[in-house]
Amino acid sequence: MVHKKGSQLGKCLAKLTKTERIVFKYLTEDFLTAKKIALARGTTARAVYKVITSLKKKGVLGKAYKKVHFLESTNAPYGNKYRLHGVEFNVRLLGSSDLYDKIKSNANHVFVDDNTIRLYDGYIEIYVSKSFFGDSVQSATAKSNKYINRLFLKIENDFKVLLVKDRSHNVKLVNAHYSEINNGLAKDCNVKKERIKVYSDRGKLWFLIDNSFNLNEAETIDPLRSKHDMEKVVGRFFNDLRDNEPVTMGEIKKVIYSLVVENKETAAGLNSIVQLFRSQFNVQDNKEEIKRTPPKYIG
Repeated sequence: MVHKKGSQLGKCLAKLTKTERIVFKYLTEDFLTAKKIALARGTTARAVYKVITSLKKKGVLGKAYKKVHFLESTNAPYGNKYRLHGVEFNVRLLGSSDLYDKIKSNANHVFVDDNTIRLYDGYIEIYVSKSFFGDSVQSATAKSNKYINRLFLKIENDFKVLLVKDRSHNVKLVNAHYSEINNGLAKDCNVKKERIKVYSDRGKLWFLIDNSFNLNEAETIDPLRSKHDMEKVVGRFFNDLRDNEPVTMGEIKKVIYSLVVENKETAAGLNSIVQLFRSQFNVQDNKEEIKRTPPKYIG
């Protein structure tokens, strides 16, 4: 997109007018089309094309200024704690074109920067092949947002379609998996060659121990809640296990039993607690052992 580098490019950019700088930024950083730049600036597309011609003459733009060159979207997992992957979208087209129809007639799916794009009448499905690593769930999400915005713009430019528009609700997130890398439970399961799957009360897979990339990952995969679940549920649970010595079920049973024995006068008040405990565990008063009933949603 940009022909000149380093100080030579810097000298050229220094000679640009304010309008040229704005249009240059829209083209090379935001990857907007001339029509979208015109809308953003409240001017005509013809006026934008004149600025583009000037930028070419000054040597800061090449002929293929509309082509988007993607930056590396993923980082090496080393030093990062979380991975976002398996992102999928269903997008209703807000505007189509003859070019889109021609591409669709030749193939029902195409690849854009190694991402699979399935083409249909009135909508497309986008399967993002990249992984996004970060030291937090938020940083991994921020990296994915930056990349996906560029991907959407490239699809719009290459297919001459409109995917994104203010106040439009045409983009549906279908899948998004958040993983904690080098999770302690995952390491233990992978050594023992065991797998854990947890299902929600709706019968959908919610949590998974996976080692498909040798990263010892604990994953949350509900498309609507995976980010929240990793941050507020799974992350907090494993952080607590790391920071505090966990209490076993046997120890809990002994504490409750001793409370009942030592406080006979308040035993009635503790009865509800004991009954709740009994409903979850097969407890015998004169035995130290307890046997937990199988978890309802773990397979």
